[in-house]
Amino acid sequence: MEKSNKSFFSILFDVSFKSFVTLRLVSVLYVISIIFWFFISVAVFGTSLLTGSLIHVILYLFASVFLFFGGVIFSRLSLETLIVLFRIAENTSEITEILKELKSEIGRRRQR
Repeated sequence: MEKSNKSFFSILFDVSFKSFVTLRLVSVLYVISIIFWFFISVAVFGTSLLTGSLIHVILYLFASVFLFFGGVIFSRLSLETLIVLFRIAENTSEITEILKELKSEIGRRRQR
């Protein structure tokens, strides 16, 4: 949970897990999820074209639009939740370090 300017590969192979690679990958994961939901909704709409019924095409068009936006919203909320959890972990480790420093400072003052 160190805040440093380490390279991606040094964070990736950090066996102590003091730095998170997830925070650097979250934007890539979000773009991938948008592309994924786009292809899924196009596939859903494409299946409606096979039926030949105009009502099915219209219904599947609306369904695919709702599926796309619902999937993107779900992906966004999931990734934001993941980021919040990682930020909590980072802040908790910073608080722990500060408390350790304060504890050692109090111990030094008592020894005087």
